[in-house]
Amino acid sequence: MGLDRGQALDLRHVLVSGVDLAPGLQAPCQPDDLIGRALQGFMFTCGPDHIRQAAKGMGPGGRNWVWPQHGSLLRAPPCEVIRHEDGLATQITICLPCGGRARLCRRWRMNPSRQGVTLTDCLENCGTSDWAPMIMYHLNFGGGQLTRATTLMAGRRKTPVPMAMEERHLCLPAPSDRRVRIAPLASVPAGVEIGFSGLDWLQTWRHRGRHGDVFSVEPASHDRRPREQLGPALTTLRPGEGREYRLCLRVPAVLP
Repeated sequence: MGLDRGQALDLRHVLVSGVDLAPGLQAPCQPDDLIGRALQGFMFTCGPDHIRQAAKGMGPGGRNWVWPQHGSLLRAPPCEVIRHEDGLATQITICLPCGGRARLCRRWRMNPSRQGVTLTDCLENCGTSDWAPMIMYHLNFGGGQLTRATTLMAGRRKTPVPMAMEERHLCLPAPSDRRVRIAPLASVPAGVEIGFSGLDWLQTWRHRGRHGDVFSVEPASHDRRPREQLGPALTTLRPGEGREYRLCLRVPAVLP
């Protein structure tokens, strides 16, 4: 597994027998080079202030700003990495367009015995004004990993992954156990297991066309409604307050 030190220590590669599960150049082209590069990796993080298309914001006194597409973390400077015996960590301070500030303390722990990794993100409002956190984890699979039998299993729900040439989003409340499995994959017949906490929604995205072939599993803090329609779901963090999110990934045969 390869982490991206230039992009908030997101997960760039997941190799199985020399094959990368990430889409790489199978990801669709994007007008924003930062987003295009992020989509090529296996996991990138949207947030901590916004998770979808760019949206207008408005504050006291008529002050206006724009929440950037996929959030401000993507545009944060390269991070300093701290090495631990069982993994890597970093701390990133993010300036938000609303004038607030966020601190993300990120820790990856490797667990070879379970053939997996765990990501713990501790998000804190380190500024002087309130703001509402939003976060989503894009877990991107290259379309070549999908077979006609590939199914997404979430709780009691089993959803075949569409193979047709299309663009489709699906967003549902997260299963009660906050676990999903996608199997079989071309390089991992047993599939990939994903666990998460602190996130109440599960989104999938399928894109297949002339310029891309990717399937994404996306645990998220909010549903797909436009930001201005979320209302009470956008709960604020006051200065000094924080939240914790966790993501567990198990890929048989990745780690010795």
